Amino acid sequence: MRRKPDWRHSHFVRLVLSYCLLAVLLVGAAGGYLYNRANAVMAEEMSKDSQTTLANIRDYLEQTLLRKYEDTFVTKAMTTVNPAGTDDLLVLLENDPANYMYKIRSLIDDMGIIASANEGLAGISIYIKRANYVMNESYYYHDAASSPDAAFVQTLGDVPPYRWIKRTKGGTGEQVLTYVYTLPYKFLHQYTLGYLYIDIRLDYLERTIRQMTGSVQGTLLLFDKDGTPIFEHQQGGASVMALVDGAIARGGSELGVAEDDAGRNMIAFMPADASRNGWSYVLVKPMSSFYLTTDKFKRDIIRCCLLIVLTGLLSAYVVSSRIYLPLKRLVLRIGEHYDNNGTLARGNGNEFNVIDSFLQYTDRKLIRLQDQVRGQNLLHLIHGNIGAIGDLAAVPVHVRYVPVHLRCADGAPEVLNDWVAALQPVVPFDSVGINSQEAALLFYPDPAEAGGDRAVFEQLLTHLGRCPAAPLLSIGIGEAVASMEDIHHAYAHAVYSCGYSFVYGYPAVIRYEDIRHRRPQHIAFAYETYFNGLLAGDRQLTETLIDGLAASLAEPTLLLESLEVNVMQFATSLSGFVIDRGLQELFPGASLFVEAKKTTLHETVLWMKGCGERIASYCAARASNGHQQLMLELKRYIDEHPEDDISLDWLAERAGMTPNYVSALFREALHLPFNEYVNKVRLEKAAALLLETSSSVSEIAERTGYRYAQYFIRKFKAKYGVTPTQYRQAFAPYGSGAAGSSEALS
Repeated sequence: MRRKPDWRHSHFVRLVLSYCLLAVLLVGAAGGYLYNRANAVMAEEMSKDSQTTLANIRDYLEQTLLRKYEDTFVTKAMTTVNPAGTDDLLVLLENDPANYMYKIRSLIDDMGIIASANEGLAGISIYIKRANYVMNESYYYHDAASSPDAAFVQTLGDVPPYRWIKRTKGGTGEQVLTYVYTLPYKFLHQYTLGYLYIDIRLDYLERTIRQMTGSVQGTLLLFDKDGTPIFEHQQGGASVMALVDGAIARGGSELGVAEDDAGRNMIAFMPADASRNGWSYVLVKPMSSFYLTTDKFKRDIIRCCLLIVLTGLLSAYVVSSRIYLPLKRLVLRIGEHYDNNGTLARGNGNEFNVIDSFLQYTDRKLIRLQDQVRGQNLLHLIHGNIGAIGDLAAVPVHVRYVPVHLRCADGAPEVLNDWVAALQPVVPFDSVGINSQEAALLFYPDPAEAGGDRAVFEQLLTHLGRCPAAPLLSIGIGEAVASMEDIHHAYAHAVYSCGYSFVYGYPAVIRYEDIRHRRPQHIAFAYETYFNGLLAGDRQLTETLIDGLAASLAEPTLLLESLEVNVMQFATSLSGFVIDRGLQELFPGASLFVEAKKTTLHETVLWMKGCGERIASYCAARASNGHQQLMLELKRYIDEHPEDDISLDWLAERAGMTPNYVSALFREALHLPFNEYVNKVRLEKAAALLLETSSSVSEIAERTGYRYAQYFIRKFKAKYGVTPTQYRQAFAPYGSGAAGSSEALS
């Protein structure tokens, strides 16, 4: 009897322990991270708070407090800009004060009222350069040197205007911040007529800032553009001041920590470029309160982690028991109903592996069944058997259908299958294999988009470039149709389009829309000239003729069937020529009809050229002996001198033979009687002269060896079907003058 496995003490225990270990690791990692980050987090918060405090102090001091005093006197200073103004200050700038003492008195009274109305204002002074006198809110000094502030007045030309500067006020010796206006307003020093400056008591500013930052623990320091302290709220230790001096020297916005007798301090620094006046702000805070908060935060982290671990242990036990027991029962049922056949991992002691293997097995079976059903439906659709489709609801509706036929001529089915499997469904499609070399695809483009077959064409062409398949892959695309009943017609067009890979080469993607305009045509080929060239061994002539035939076969309007007929006609004519001339030895054991069936038009043309070169080379070698060479020389003479009075007797005498023997040699070599060949050469020369020159018909007749023009006209019409004049009028680019002169003869 087989012993029942003690599952309670194996996988169940391991499952609980794994949950517990995971909880401990996660909580330990998170808690350790937070514990180590506690100081940094608190320091960041303290830094942000310090920077915010400095920004608030800067905004209040520069934008509110000092700006109030600046704006109070801007209007008064701006009145000096208008040359036509009548303001007291403008009049005093440009005139002798002796005549305007009443205006001086009025201006002093106004300044006194303003000084008494603004708390912290230590004084308002005006210096007139032209008359060299000074007045403030209380007195008028006829000579600037007699003013208590005479030393500062003498340096006004060097003081930067429109900026607060720290100085010691003359007469009283108190520390003030001074703001200087040029008169007229905003004029440069060299063009000014005077100055207006106001003094703010520094102790008033310190008192105001102290009231504002009363709840902020720490020391506030303020430095001007040159690094000179303006004031400091509380005093820092030597180490604090050393760190502050270093921050000012570097000019960066940074956070530092320094120690002194009182403990550690955190220093926040705001550089001069953040201030309108070019001032640097420093805030020094003690870190004692910060450490207390951090320690409390760390203790809270430890307590929270312990609580989470305990909760995780309990949850792990409960969840494991809830999950494991149903899984165990499920595995036992699977083992009772299924024979694994090497697929299900039964008896390996791991229930999860058994379930996973079973689910994978079931999923593969379902996928195979779905693929088979889709494949059968697609085969029925492309063959027009819609009634054989069991579930029409599985076929997409409200779409357009574009059938595609794939043919892999090199017989590699795995290459074709892999290529289709890698095709991205930019346009949705189904596919099915027809045989080892062919497959069918049905695309479902959106009916709202025009040119559904064009989208399929671009998708297949892109995939072909990105994932090249076998070298002999041909893809035919039928037209887009709107109903399932028309799919088999469009698929037949896709199959037909595949055949045009003979024209376009491999691999190729061909749309039926791109070839449906082709029409049957007959291509005229000069077989007689071609065969004569073969006999004469003229490889250049035969290759030129084949190139012309290839260009005609590649015409984009030529139907594929017409192309194949012309290729077969060439093979038939060439086969007859080989038999007639006894050249079978050049093609031993081969049928020209079989050899002519190449994969592409390019290969067919190469085959044609190869056959011609083989025959021409053979004939050229055979013509090199005896009479063949002689006949070639006689032929060349006739071709070059058609205007001479050439007769058979004259040629026989020239060759040293009898006329009958020469005639027989002509017929054997050129397959034409002597007289017919001479007339052929002369008439071809005459036709060329009609098109290339403006000579009269009589002149052309004489130049081609005809002594009587009427006889020439009769022979010409017998060959070309028209008179020489009609021939010229139909084809020549010349005018009608030359033709008209011979109209009577024609």
